[in-house]
Amino acid sequence: MSAVARQLTQPGERHRRPARSATEESVPLPELITFALRWYRLGGGADETIREQLGLEPIRFFSIMLWHLATNPPSPIKPEVVNAISSVARRRIWLASLDIRD
Repeated sequence: MSAVARQLTQPGERHRRPARSATEESVPLPELITFALRWYRLGGGADETIREQLGLEPIRFFSIMLWHLATNPPSPIKPEVVNAISSVARRRIWLASLDIRD
């Protein structure tokens, strides 16, 4: 785990979360940032991993990340990393919009 991730998380937060509805309280921002930092180089993480670890649908996770990174990016994260995470989030949202399963 990176030094930034350690600054943003508390020990013992790794566990499977129950799925959340759009009206429930969101996952704490430090946990979302930690997940994004861990997975952005690999395309953002598998949909199932996002659901299991965060309890959010992938498109919701990426939408939340984009909003937070655009409005108030965490200061310990370099702008290049913020841009890379934002790019992954935009790509994943776009890919989800193309998903036309029967």
